[in-house]
Amino acid sequence: MNYELFVLESLIEDCLEGKQEEITETFIPEEKLRISAAIRRNVLTGDQALITPFIHQHQHGLIWMLKKMEQAEKGNINSKTQQRIYQDILDVIITLFDELEEFYPEYLDQTTAVPALMLKERNAGLQLKWNTMQTIFMQANVQTRLIDILSEFMPSSAHSSPPVCYGQLNYLDSLTQTLSDQFAQSPPRDTFELIIFLIRLNFNPTTFYDFCNEFLIQSLDSSTLPSRLELLYYFKKRLTQATLITTTYYQKDLPSINESLTQMVDAEIEYLKSISTLSENLAPETKHFQVNLTVRQLAIFINLQISCGIIIADKPKIIHEYVSEHYSTPDADKISEKSFKNAYYGNSAADLDKVLEKITQMLIIGQKKY
Repeated sequence: MNYELFVLESLIEDCLEGKQEEITETFIPEEKLRISAAIRRNVLTGDQALITPFIHQHQHGLIWMLKKMEQAEKGNINSKTQQRIYQDILDVIITLFDELEEFYPEYLDQTTAVPALMLKERNAGLQLKWNTMQTIFMQANVQTRLIDILSEFMPSSAHSSPPVCYGQLNYLDSLTQTLSDQFAQSPPRDTFELIIFLIRLNFNPTTFYDFCNEFLIQSLDSSTLPSRLELLYYFKKRLTQATLITTTYYQKDLPSINESLTQMVDAEIEYLKSISTLSENLAPETKHFQVNLTVRQLAIFINLQISCGIIIADKPKIIHEYVSEHYSTPDADKISEKSFKNAYYGNSAADLDKVLEKITQMLIIGQKKY
């Protein structure tokens, strides 16, 4: 398999060195046709094991030429003839890139950064489609944070940071087009509908995962324990039913977003089920444990157990709910969650002394008994 870009490279050198008089008007399009035919012939008749490195070689060669053209664009291209030849060569390179993507996509190096000149060509259409979808999502009252996350991944200029690779640019093209096909005429009913659709599109950046996690936690925050479990199982069902629209990912080095969110939901379910089991084991026959402490003293006592690791709990709200449902004190047959929460975060020295006195009694009993 031969490298077919030597002549085109020499045309660039002649143009940039001001030797445009040596380049006839028909030579550039003829050279483009020759390159296209040569690449096609090599792919069809050459060694199949060499097709991928052959396409990579020409892809990287075209990238090198685009970078050279980009550097020249910043310099002086003076005469109209030189400008015309420069544009003709640039059009040929872009067309050859388009042909590689159209006819040989499975052989392209998708991890290579897109040159600035090509990104400039592609970005205008991509940004136009995204601006339309952004307006639709805002009018549909989709959460602003989710819209911002999507906007962050749309190349805003020819010099994106970090650089956008071919795989990501093609993915974003497909993403915006699919979003347009789905929602241009019928906007999403709410944020959750858009989340599920993005999951089906394998949109897997960590910022989107974090948003989904926060969205779910916010949905669970004001619910009872049974309601939380019900909502989690519903979300898991929707994840299971979310058939993939594409098998490609935005970030190849990360797992699918569906897999990551399913693991997160399963972990949350197991955590809540363990809390429920603990509740059932502690109070199999009675709903309330009578304690000889005030609400404030009980709050201090439980807070101390959490602080030293006797009770494992990373969400104080669940502890507040559990105590309000299962404990009573001499001054409160039914402890409200709000009163326990206030006591949990605020206490007096007298209450603390009372709790420490009880803990001291426990130590004395333990030393004598064991």
